[in-house]
Amino acid sequence: MGSGGMAKGIDIRGYRGKNVPNEFYRQPEGSSSLGVILPGVGYTSAVPLLYYAERLLIDRGCNVLTVDYVYRSISRNVPMAEME
Repeated sequence: MGSGGMAKGIDIRGYRGKNVPNEFYRQPEGSSSLGVILPGVGYTSAVPLLYYAERLLIDRGCNVLTVDYVYRSISRNVPMAEME
């Protein structure tokens, strides 16, 4: 993982208490900076634009949290305002 530490998930609860998939990269030597990658509907943190932003943050010494909320798991009957 380059200069970043091992990725581990942390407990994040989202819509209706469901677990939100994520990875937390902690710098081995510690860091006072945190980058948060929050993809929107139809994206994950693995798409090239967000992946390279994540790598840059890690290479610059930041801890990084990537959040991959699964929007597809939300019922189509949920109003857009609630999804947002």
